[in-house]
Amino acid sequence: MFTPRKLDPVALGGPGRLWGYLQGGHEYADYYLARDGTPSQAQVELHGRLFARLGLERLDWWAFERLAAGCHPLTGERLIKTSHALRRDRATGKLATRGGAHVPGIDCNLSPPKSVSAVMPFVSAADRAELEAAHLAAVRVTVGELEQRVAACRPTIDGEQSHTPGELAMASFTHHTSRPSPEVAQEPDRPPDPQLHSHVFVFNLAWCEPRPDQGRFLAVDSRPIFQFGATAEAIYQCELAAQLQRLGYRLDWHVTRKGRVWELAGVDERLRELFSSRHRHIDQLAARFQAGKGRPPTKLERRRLATQDRLAKTPACRAPHWPAYRQVLDRRGLPAPCPERTLVHAHAPLGDREATVRTRLLGPDGLTREDATFDEAMVIKLVFEAAAGLLSAEEAAGFLARFLQGPDLAPVVVDGQPRLTTTYLLAQEQAIVQAAKAKATSTAPAPSAAMIERAAAEVARQAGYELSTEQHQVVEHLCAPTGWASLEGWAGTGKTTAVRSVVRAYQHNHQPPVVVSTAADTARRTAHELDLGQGYTVEAFCQAVEQGRLHPDGRMVVIVEEACMVDTHRMHKLLQVAGSAIIRTLGDPEQAQAVGAAGWHAQVDQTICGHAQLTTVVRQKDPADREVCQLIRQGDAPAALANLNARGRVHLVPHASTAVKEVVHTWDRDRRHHGLDGVRIVTDTSNHTIDTLNSLCQARRHRAGELSWPSMELVDRQADRREQVYTGDRVCFIRPHRMEDGERIANGTAGTIVHVDLGLGRVMVACDDGRQVPVELAGREWAQPLRLGYAGHALRLQGGQAQVVLVLPGSWQTSRQSAYSMATRCVEELHVFVDRDSQCTGEYAQHDPLAALAQRWTRDARKHTATERLADLERDDEPAPVQDAARRAGTLLQSGWGPPCSAQPHERADLEDDGVLLPLRTPKEAERMGALARELAALGTPAWSPEPTDGREFGDGLGLGLDLE
Repeated sequence: MFTPRKLDPVALGGPGRLWGYLQGGHEYADYYLARDGTPSQAQVELHGRLFARLGLERLDWWAFERLAAGCHPLTGERLIKTSHALRRDRATGKLATRGGAHVPGIDCNLSPPKSVSAVMPFVSAADRAELEAAHLAAVRVTVGELEQRVAACRPTIDGEQSHTPGELAMASFTHHTSRPSPEVAQEPDRPPDPQLHSHVFVFNLAWCEPRPDQGRFLAVDSRPIFQFGATAEAIYQCELAAQLQRLGYRLDWHVTRKGRVWELAGVDERLRELFSSRHRHIDQLAARFQAGKGRPPTKLERRRLATQDRLAKTPACRAPHWPAYRQVLDRRGLPAPCPERTLVHAHAPLGDREATVRTRLLGPDGLTREDATFDEAMVIKLVFEAAAGLLSAEEAAGFLARFLQGPDLAPVVVDGQPRLTTTYLLAQEQAIVQAAKAKATSTAPAPSAAMIERAAAEVARQAGYELSTEQHQVVEHLCAPTGWASLEGWAGTGKTTAVRSVVRAYQHNHQPPVVVSTAADTARRTAHELDLGQGYTVEAFCQAVEQGRLHPDGRMVVIVEEACMVDTHRMHKLLQVAGSAIIRTLGDPEQAQAVGAAGWHAQVDQTICGHAQLTTVVRQKDPADREVCQLIRQGDAPAALANLNARGRVHLVPHASTAVKEVVHTWDRDRRHHGLDGVRIVTDTSNHTIDTLNSLCQARRHRAGELSWPSMELVDRQADRREQVYTGDRVCFIRPHRMEDGERIANGTAGTIVHVDLGLGRVMVACDDGRQVPVELAGREWAQPLRLGYAGHALRLQGGQAQVVLVLPGSWQTSRQSAYSMATRCVEELHVFVDRDSQCTGEYAQHDPLAALAQRWTRDARKHTATERLADLERDDEPAPVQDAARRAGTLLQSGWGPPCSAQPHERADLEDDGVLLPLRTPKEAERMGALARELAALGTPAWSPEPTDGREFGDGLGLGLDLE
């Protein structure tokens, strides 16, 4: 773990105590342990080129204090001036000038996974020294990369500020334990928990030479260091994993919110929990605060909670620690850990390991897992993340240099800034477009006019009202005898009613419709509303086809619900599996966007010459609410918020934690009138905020006597979540779950806990679709399928509705699309909860909270394809990146860089697209796309000829990787 923070000596007890805190002599500090386990002072290790310039070879108290004050460590001469800055007063909200005092520096804490620290007391002295050496080697590599890659200097050149790397001074202090916790202090002869970590103190002083002979001392800009935090952690973990593997340790890998993580194999989870008493105590204090205040603590309050029980050293803190740890285990009946090791660690050939890293980078969870384009900083971070367990940091750096110059990346332009994409994603985008064009220009089976009229009449009788002229036009468009058609339906326009008529018409023609969506809840709800037996997620549909439970052919109609939320990788896979099936996409580009790379929907619309539209809103009962939704869609968020504020629907509070409290209070009040399903909390903030909302809503129901004992703890280490679930709790599945009889419960399925079996560690979930699903909670800590389901992200509620919707907007996450998606879920009432701390940040720091939110809600966050950005680059007369990539491909392929599919698992080996050509409109475009085809052929991807072959009709199979033999 890499955790940077600015250190304030005043918070440590005053000036002069920072050295004691870092070295380990501070009465309340953590410790360095000598070889026999006796507490001692930490050895200082110097890093950075600045020490050589200053002529300093050894750091003592005097030199440290001078450097921390911004002075020369030997002469005491002041090298940099103090600075002042505008900051918003948290009490009044007004801007005020702060500063005038020199910040000593930034403390970057580097620590290995807990299992490494937990085994150190129980291995031999030689093994203990090897573990510490592995940690220190990883620290050295990380700080070296930090100095080389981070532009921590901010010189002014010709009147403009720029960022550039410089010479830094960093001192590393290594400790072996954490601070004493109350749990430790209350147990006789128990030393503080083992916690190997290094404090790398980056002094707030750097030498910068932006031009020859123009060097000068500057303060360090902390923001780039904080931004580099995730990359630094990836570098540290990459090198530490390589060091431990060389020592023969086997690593257990898991996927979490933060990516792939590991622990030493063979270390009991109970041991890691036991020696995490400090973290556990802080969590307990935060939970106690939340239970008492009805809101979570703010960041500042949590920091104060962490310091309020900071204890002084106990007698056990001064005794040798290593024997005492064994006694702690003996008192609990726990065996000493025995990490799994091999006698010889044999590496696979470097080329094979690099091929695996490359596969991870080019796959759906790699470089394009968030968007179609990315910057070089993202490449650096993800290369080290993907290389962990496969390459050392040095090997990863060499791979990175070649990867950045290789054929897999193509330069693009986004908002005038240079970015990158992958040729793999470009191939998928072209395949989707070509498939859509082929289907849209081919004739497909379709219901007759009489069947369409009959279906519309049946739906009208069932609904109790006639379809509008607009809905009739949509039905005719989607029932046209073509292989691909699209509908753009605004939120709340009666899209389901129109599509139900389409489904009936196809059924009258004996053509089976199938609903597919990204979210299981959306697929289930839509299938139920369309009177279909079952809906599928994209993954479930593909699996059903591969297992022979579905057989797509030229008569099947695949309805892709919320198509704009389907990312490019999923849509590409769906088209491969669907083959010659008829495609109908339903979506709205002004609602929530796909999580990953997307934008194919707009590109397809241009290729097939448009779509049908539904624009008459019928969901919101109050015309004023309909006006609010329309204003947000049109980009006039200030008028929309003014409308809501005038009607008392905007609730302004100072802090994010207070906003959470107000949301839960309103939810608790309104649910008593409308029921649990009648009031929905929807947000576009973080998963942590959703966890807090769920916990507080559950507490309200528990106090009201609506939940019954017993309860069971639900632990999800992948999401770093711990929850108690009771009988009566609302939950949702967050991962696909398979029952003992093989039946699959899709991700997103919601339900209620109806029974808790403590003996078996199992709960029974009554799903909203009527199924009773037993779920084993014990033993699923790394793949927990459930979470509480009282609040949800905007993506989860897409396509749904409720009588009352409570919106909690985020800050940087929120946009026009997420705002429109959240606001349009309401039927009777819409409430928005705005807090100043979240909105008045960054470029909006000096705005009024409502004005800041209005600006955020105006931001256009629609996804764009990499192909669009590629076209932007070529309009600027830049060299075609695919042509450059094709010229480089030959050399790299000879160096052992195989095609991405060569090292991919079967379900990801999807490069044989056969459909990579756009319609050729100009000679220049023809030349560019020809270069793309040659480059993809070099990568192992055949170019698709648009001429019918092998006696097949044009459009059958579409060359999308189908088995046609």
